Amino acid sequence: MMFRVHQLIAINKVIWYRMPRTLGGVVFVMVAYSMMMYAQQAGYSTRTLAKFEINDIVFEGNTTYPSSFLINLIQSRASELSLQRRMVRYLAEQVSENPATPRHLENALSDIQRDITDELRFVDPALVAGDTMAISSYYRQNGFHRVGVQYQIRVNRTTRRNTLVFHITENERSSIDTVVHYGLDNLPEDLRITIANARARIKKGMPFQQALIEQLNGYILRFLRNNGYYEAKYAPFVVSHFPAERTDSVTTVFIPGKRYRIAEVVYQDSSVEQRPVALYVRQEFVEVRAGQWYNADAIARSINSLYSLGKFEFVAIDALPVTERDSLLTLRVATRVRRSQDFGAGLVANQLVNTQFLNAGAEVSYNNNNMFGSGQLFSPFGRILLLDITRIFEQGFQATQYEWQIGLNYTQPFWERFFDRRVGVDGQIQYSQQRLSLLSPLLLETFSARLSFPVALSPFNLFSSMLVQIGVENQRPRQYASSLEDALNSAGGDPALEQLVVQQFYPYSVLDTITNIQRKFITNQMFGITLIGDKRDHPFSPRTGHFISTAVEVNGVIGASRFMRGQFTYLSFSPIGNRSVLAWKIRAGHIQPFAADIGYIPFDRHFFSGGTNSIRAFGSRQLRASVSPEDLRRLSDARLVGEVVGNGSIIEASIELRLSLRDATPYDSFFEKQISRSGLVLFLDCGNAFNSFLSPAGQYNALNINTIVRNMAIAGGIGYRFDTAVGPFRIDFATRVYDPTVPTNQWITERPLSFLMQFGLQHAF
Repeated sequence: MMFRVHQLIAINKVIWYRMPRTLGGVVFVMVAYSMMMYAQQAGYSTRTLAKFEINDIVFEGNTTYPSSFLINLIQSRASELSLQRRMVRYLAEQVSENPATPRHLENALSDIQRDITDELRFVDPALVAGDTMAISSYYRQNGFHRVGVQYQIRVNRTTRRNTLVFHITENERSSIDTVVHYGLDNLPEDLRITIANARARIKKGMPFQQALIEQLNGYILRFLRNNGYYEAKYAPFVVSHFPAERTDSVTTVFIPGKRYRIAEVVYQDSSVEQRPVALYVRQEFVEVRAGQWYNADAIARSINSLYSLGKFEFVAIDALPVTERDSLLTLRVATRVRRSQDFGAGLVANQLVNTQFLNAGAEVSYNNNNMFGSGQLFSPFGRILLLDITRIFEQGFQATQYEWQIGLNYTQPFWERFFDRRVGVDGQIQYSQQRLSLLSPLLLETFSARLSFPVALSPFNLFSSMLVQIGVENQRPRQYASSLEDALNSAGGDPALEQLVVQQFYPYSVLDTITNIQRKFITNQMFGITLIGDKRDHPFSPRTGHFISTAVEVNGVIGASRFMRGQFTYLSFSPIGNRSVLAWKIRAGHIQPFAADIGYIPFDRHFFSGGTNSIRAFGSRQLRASVSPEDLRRLSDARLVGEVVGNGSIIEASIELRLSLRDATPYDSFFEKQISRSGLVLFLDCGNAFNSFLSPAGQYNALNINTIVRNMAIAGGIGYRFDTAVGPFRIDFATRVYDPTVPTNQWITERPLSFLMQFGLQHAF
């Protein structure tokens, strides 16, 4: 429906006489007019309006469960009025008070409101009746057997608002008297003891909760199926209520069936044009063996392990038909190999583990996923990357730091078993040139060779995998002399700044002497062990679980570097309601040189603080601690020549409240789908990097508790998230709550409020 000319003239006349003739009034009229035109052109379909619009929903009489929880049990919702509808409604109310308002104008405004009714919610008697039953059902499932729930529409003619009210009469709550399971008496004694211990967790006198009973029955069923009872099942449990005692007795009948052993495991591959992965490799990633009891969880883990290889497009493990007299099962492992060879070219983005820098660039590669028939990956590549791209947005293109790489990756998913643990091999040979962001380009040339041995540990331990690494590097600076000369000239003859420049270039001076003068080939050798435990329910946007990583590496058996490096990271995720998650992080690391002279420590082993994945109110690499006022000034002046020298220690912690704006439904419009993919985050970061390599050598490890606490920067802010296929895209606005990098006005209350915008791909942790 479009406005007619006489309708537009009538609207303008009425608004002109009812609104003050001021600039603000004119602006309001223009905005309101634009809103109405947009509403008319939106094309929403007209719906038959119910008698009562739902403006509010309240619960009365509920003492056990808060209203914020009960609202999630029902489907009825209150109207959500946008600015567009509020403007149109306001105009309609104003013109209706003028007796001279043409009737066709009131009808036009009514038509507009009718055409944008998607935001309104009206009373649906069938839906509200279902909500009443849902509330009653939930209460009864939790021991309130005599609960009463009724609803009414409360109309307030003064405010013109309708409230949907649910009246709840909870009455008394029943407690558990007995929990009985039939059909388990003939199980082996060790299984009966385990089940009895699980059943003992539900004690007499506990409030009745159906969820606890279902959880216990589910645990028993899973336990049976993991111990040979392939056909185990149970009938729906029966609750016997005794009103006089206000108690419940729960009875469940289990039917375990026969106990089955695995007679044999048969492997089948349906690949036609592709070479199958060798049988012994598939066997190593399947946990079930002939002679074992049937184990449903082991089968599920085996399927996940085979998929994790990245070699198969289809994996299934099922039991072949059995006869009535047979107590043996034959398992079939069916696979189909994906295409093994491909060429790739495109944009890439990654984040270095040690530095947490966000890098982006382009890559070309060739991949062969089954080079020698045992699942080996052979992948030569070439790429060019812009390193730490957030610095470009913060400081401009003069801070650009890039690296180009050529190399070869080789992976063998299974190499050998040690101490009954599966061990693989990952190898990489790489040559690169990296431009360090100084006033004059200083190129860091690196040739490296590394071997990694991933070890699969028990999934039930704190750490589920281990990575053993060895590597050697040859690094040499190029254009060192000219870069140092330009940096000294930029100091402008200031002796203090010249000393700082020399100190910042010192690590590369050591490297230049070793490689270009002494002609030593190996500049660094590394041996490291990393333990990882990943219990998150999702790799990008987890709601529950935790991630823990601890890594130690020793450098110095051969080569120029002499130090030990350790790092610890812990992430935790806990759901709060249906659409909120509380996440927090702790990260700590330290580098301990083996000599009083720190010497050369490779750039990618330095610790940096500040940036999109760190303390978000500070620029990338710009946060480092000072031990004295003089040191504070030195570290501030150090930005003259760029942040190419890091720190020997780091302590960081963050906490985030992640809020999803709405749940997705199958009936969502395009706009609603985008809203359901969006979220808000409230966050608080604290931490700093200590033992700056820019400070005098005598100050390394000269830390105490007071120095650490005084230098702990605090930042807070709000962020926006939008889910994508590779994780959420995020924009964060952070402000400095406590800033230890300035001598005065350190607290947020002592200076004007300001925000720093950070962006990234995937959550900050």
